Amino acid sequence: MYSVADFGRMIDDKTRMRAFRKALAATIDSDSIVLDLGAGTGIMALLACRYGAKRVYAIEPSDALQVARETVAKNGLPDRIVCIQKRSSEVTLPERVDLIVEDMRGALPWCSTHIPDLIDARERFLKPEGQIIPRQDTVFCAVVSAKERYRDQLLPWQSSPEALDLSPASRYVENAPSGVRFKSQQLLSAPLAWATIEYQSVAAANVRGEFTLKAKRSGTAHGLLLWFVTELLHDVKISNAPGRPKTVYGQFFLPWPQPVELTKGITIDIKLRGDLIGEDYVWTWESRVAGHHFRQTSFAAAPLTAESLARRAAHHRPALGRDGKTAQFVLERMSGSLSLTEIGAELSRAFPERFRSEREAFDYAAKLSGEFGE
Repeated sequence: MYSVADFGRMIDDKTRMRAFRKALAATIDSDSIVLDLGAGTGIMALLACRYGAKRVYAIEPSDALQVARETVAKNGLPDRIVCIQKRSSEVTLPERVDLIVEDMRGALPWCSTHIPDLIDARERFLKPEGQIIPRQDTVFCAVVSAKERYRDQLLPWQSSPEALDLSPASRYVENAPSGVRFKSQQLLSAPLAWATIEYQSVAAANVRGEFTLKAKRSGTAHGLLLWFVTELLHDVKISNAPGRPKTVYGQFFLPWPQPVELTKGITIDIKLRGDLIGEDYVWTWESRVAGHHFRQTSFAAAPLTAESLARRAAHHRPALGRDGKTAQFVLERMSGSLSLTEIGAELSRAFPERFRSEREAFDYAAKLSGEFGE
């Protein structure tokens, strides 16, 4: 979840904001009904009004929307901007919109539930002739030399510090993607556009591709680098590519388990896929290069004990543990008939070993109310 400071960095990204201003100014007129999807602190909604929008719906599930509400009031726009603090999938709008504007990406457009949220909003809220900003994302891949990043990520587990063998951790970190900022000089292969998302027609949250990269120069390779070029309008674009002006997004690094020496002209065969599981993507990348065959997945980056795996097995018959029973107790009482004070008092009496005071029980109930209540 983004903080207000994170949204501030997005607003301070001059490259990003210049492009969105240009796209909004070219798209909006005085009759425009706009949806700001994932509105955050409301900057796109405010800009939409600046460029003449008749009405804007700003949808944001987090408490960052309070900043948007205050800013909307400060700028005298409460009659034109409707702030809605819910997940967009839980919202029903009273009318269809002419434009959806959103920027829910991270280093890649496949970020949490960005794609399914946009598909849902497009199908339920957008007029047949309506537009989406951005229109398209093209995602590129290249082999990269990343000695310092590789050393920082893997060397602590491979170099036996304190004369201890810490190598068991290596298999977790070598499967861990990370956000980076690399320079164009670090690319060892020509970039290849391996996936494109057309937001007017995208129908699936997952992505996969098979392709071949070719080394443009010799060097030591440490993995794959991914970045995007997003087209807001046909002549308005943003990119987080190496060598381009710095943006808030960064790039996406998929490490290899060991460095590989490349010679100019050698080919690298890649299979790459991202699968949305819950609210996070699992990335899987398979690389054949210079006699090596690496199979990696971000699923393997998280250590799981035998006990954790057993609880996730298909044949497992789960029962609530103490924390589950505590949460169930609160959720069953969130029927609209009891106050949080009353629920907290009952919770404290029912679980005296869990809560040292009614205040502590109240805080716990209030947390669940904020997450699951209406």
